[in-house]
Amino acid sequence: MRSSPAGSLPDRLTASRLCCINPLTCRDTSGKPSQAFGYENGSNLTAGGLCLDGLAGSSNQPPGAGDPVAMAEWIQRDLAKVGIRVKLETFDWITYLAKMFQGLRPGHGAYQLSWGMTSNFWIDIVARSTRQPDKGVNVGWYANPKVDGLLDTARVELDDKKRAAVYKQIDRIIMEEDASFFPICNDLNLVVLSPKVKGFVNPPEEWFQLWTPWVEA
Repeated sequence: MRSSPAGSLPDRLTASRLCCINPLTCRDTSGKPSQAFGYENGSNLTAGGLCLDGLAGSSNQPPGAGDPVAMAEWIQRDLAKVGIRVKLETFDWITYLAKMFQGLRPGHGAYQLSWGMTSNFWIDIVARSTRQPDKGVNVGWYANPKVDGLLDTARVELDDKKRAAVYKQIDRIIMEEDASFFPICNDLNLVVLSPKVKGFVNPPEEWFQLWTPWVEA
């Protein structure tokens, strides 16, 4: 989309995402969104050369941190501009997870989840075809033999630069050719600590490590 939900949130809390892999190894997007999410041609959404017009579908999202419902409403608004009508369905967290891990149901086009890792292996977890429910969390039923092959290559490549290059190929395919994932933003993970807390390390993950912090008397 031309506008990002992160643009309406405090810059010190979030950062827009233009790729599905670790930002440090992300391919060069020149600060512009993928063509897959542009809408230059009036009411048409150009997705890897495929013109989608007048479609309708449902998107599921949970309540919670980062205001995912507001983000979903932003996306719903922008998709309406290109003729795609989206119905949003919100569930409590436990119900949402139970539905999500069964995979997308007929008539539903997306799930929203705050998740990710600094390891690019995360793409293997969510995009490999053999990880579809009930054998994994590829809940969108995404399947591309070319991506599976590249994931195999990345898994055994020991050279960091060569491995990053493979993941960039994967990212380009799932973001531009297939338009199968829609990263929204990164939570910059602000933490407020007492001056007495020492040794705390804020990892760029969705969890904390608590073996180094200590409290000064």
